[in-house]
Amino acid sequence: MAKDLLTAQHRKHIERCAKNGADEPKRIRLNQFPDKYNVTHGEPVDCADRIPICKARCCKFTVVLAEQDLDEGKLQWDLEHPYVLRRAGDGRCVYQERATGFCGNYEYRPAPCRWYSCKDDKRIWLDFENKIIAPPSTTVDDDGLQPAP
Repeated sequence: MAKDLLTAQHRKHIERCAKNGADEPKRIRLNQFPDKYNVTHGEPVDCADRIPICKARCCKFTVVLAEQDLDEGKLQWDLEHPYVLRRAGDGRCVYQERATGFCGNYEYRPAPCRWYSCKDDKRIWLDFENKIIAPPSTTVDDDGLQPAP
């Protein structure tokens, strides 16, 4: 990201990281997807059919952005955790429409959201085919969005 694209708030955070010692900047993560618009994934999931059951649990997982996302400037990231997709106060993605559970920024969603499939994710489904949801966890086992095996 070019320096001239950083806001005053971003610069302040970077300065704070530098003052806090060498370990602080290690928390900055960036995905390495070359082009999110050409990301392919395994078997697609009919989210419209499942969101009423799962309540879009995937929207609570950590999503690390890529340089392409930063260059486009269409996604908000968390200032305290650069470059992680911002979450609202309830821990869910800021783009999740609370009334429907769907993505309010679908066209520009990051690569992990494009290739992720909940089909084999035991954090969400005990039995995907029979739509048996996994019990809710009081502590989210957040390994982030992982590609389907």
